[in-house]
Amino acid sequence: MKQKLFILFFVAISIINKGKAQYSASYISILAYSIEISYSSSNGFYQPFSPNYASYANILATLQAKYDKNHAIISKELGKLLGLDLINITNRATLKQHQETISEEVKMKCTGNVGDQEYADGWIKYVTQTFRIPEIKDEILLLQSCQTELNRIKHKDPDNYIYSTRYKSIMKTLDLLKNCRTSEIKSLSWEKTELENASNNNSSNSNNQ
Repeated sequence: MKQKLFILFFVAISIINKGKAQYSASYISILAYSIEISYSSSNGFYQPFSPNYASYANILATLQAKYDKNHAIISKELGKLLGLDLINITNRATLKQHQETISEEVKMKCTGNVGDQEYADGWIKYVTQTFRIPEIKDEILLLQSCQTELNRIKHKDPDNYIYSTRYKSIMKTLDLLKNCRTSEIKSLSWEKTELENASNNNSSNSNNQ
């Protein structure tokens, strides 16, 4: 619900301030969704969703509970995969192929055996493999960083943040992300973009004096 309100807020701002600021609604939507993909802060590995059944230990002892747990994890991870979109053109093509292939495989081959833990773990690993592709992981982490900073500046100055240098740096970074080589994604950041813009502006001012 918060993500939907966040996106609607950006749309409303775009209508009110049409002509005053340039940004992509599709970027905002992609950024908002990226926070659904979870990486461990300590080691950077992808962390699959896992329901908290700690208070139902007695139920988990049954086969049905194991089935429900594993089915929930697989369904959650497949949903995140199918709902994900990216900005980089190459990564988008890779993602689309994975979405189509994995979705079809799950529908045809993932059967009632998910109550067996080893079988379920294999499917969880298969469904989440896309998030472990280095280039896609790098993009998701970049999107999350941009999203976090957008939330911060929006909270700090909700009426004017889209005119700020920080907002422009974030949007420029996303523009660079779109067509860059996937090997270059890891080196992108809104912080680096902002520093480069400041350096270029200082050089321009010095030349004009």
